[in-house]
Amino acid sequence: MMSSMEVCGNLTLQHHMLSPVQRIPRYEMLLRDYLKKLPEDSPDCHDTEKALHLVSTAANHANDAMKKIDKFEKLLEIQESLGGAEDLVSPTRELIKEGKIIKISARSGDHQERYIFLLTDLLLLCSPKLMSGRVMSGPQYRLRAKYHVENLIIQEGDNLETANTFYIKDNNKSVELYTQTIEEKEQWLDAFIRAIHETSQRKSSLKLHFNPNQRVIDVDLGQKQPMLIRSDSVVCSKCSSFKASLAYECGKSVRVCRTCHATLQELSSSTATPSPEIDDGDECSVYSAKDQLDLPFRNRGVLEVSAKTSGAVMQGFLQLKTHRKTWVKRWFALHTDFVLYSFKCEADDQALTATPVPGFTVTHLQGTRNESGISDKEKERAFKLHHAKKQYIFQAASKDESQRWVAALKKASQAELPSPVQ
Repeated sequence: MMSSMEVCGNLTLQHHMLSPVQRIPRYEMLLRDYLKKLPEDSPDCHDTEKALHLVSTAANHANDAMKKIDKFEKLLEIQESLGGAEDLVSPTRELIKEGKIIKISARSGDHQERYIFLLTDLLLLCSPKLMSGRVMSGPQYRLRAKYHVENLIIQEGDNLETANTFYIKDNNKSVELYTQTIEEKEQWLDAFIRAIHETSQRKSSLKLHFNPNQRVIDVDLGQKQPMLIRSDSVVCSKCSSFKASLAYECGKSVRVCRTCHATLQELSSSTATPSPEIDDGDECSVYSAKDQLDLPFRNRGVLEVSAKTSGAVMQGFLQLKTHRKTWVKRWFALHTDFVLYSFKCEADDQALTATPVPGFTVTHLQGTRNESGISDKEKERAFKLHHAKKQYIFQAASKDESQRWVAALKKASQAELPSPVQ
């Protein structure tokens, strides 16, 4: 073996093969130093500059080649971890971000560990292969879902119980995910925005022109048309009577929220340039893409609401039943934008969750059956907020307080609100 030979310095063949590559940057440094010390009128200046240019070009080429090899090896590694379920090796594909995340099952409501690989053109949602608490031999992950980035839509979560949720979806499927911290969520959303934006730029048929100095107001991140992220309210399309003519709809008049309508009216009266396109999706986004991404960024986020903000229709402490069948105490505030916010306490400056109430059904649990884990005495001060896919059970401190919450939430579910509490 070469590594056992003293004349070879006890080094492997791979080490010797690296030597020619490592010499190139050394030559570059040597030529730069030599050029600095040459007199300006030296006859060697021209040839030295030419040699430096050639060596620098070779060095850059070598670095690019090494980077491509590293990316190729990473794609192979991911492919092997999936047991070859997907052919990932491509000269135009690379890994953007990977990491653990938690999925909320749409059927059972269970919280399940998942692992995401975000590539330049694909998003792979995987689950770790476990057997009796130990990782099985062979493939490390099982591919659960594949999304093409060009069709990817990212929506802000509306889960009242769990913080830091968001949805990833395309034309065929949707999944609800969440992270452990708000910082993790922002990092993932920024990565998604970057991937979507870069994919859009590569598509010759999709010409989006974003002005980084213009505030864009939007909801769904990642739709093919330019996006509009509402600044401070959450409304569904059924709850707004405002309409505006949008460029990406070929001038067609579509439904928009009150804030967007006012923004468009102001822009159309103050400038002759086209107004930012708006999407009439169901949800508001919370997070802003970083300025250095040169992407549209958002105004104040949905969760950037203080528990001490005046004008709440109804507010107070409630017990919320979690998916673990336990009760947690939170401060809840129903605002005039039909959103029910939750906080850890009444002094918080930012909400944990924000859930639009329109579309939900509100039911007082007194006299009802089939609600396991709640005694008849507890049902007197308990109520349920639910629709086809989700339900939340609350307990108030008293029966009278429970009835006031039910009355306020029923009005909000129909986009009607009483006067704010004083």
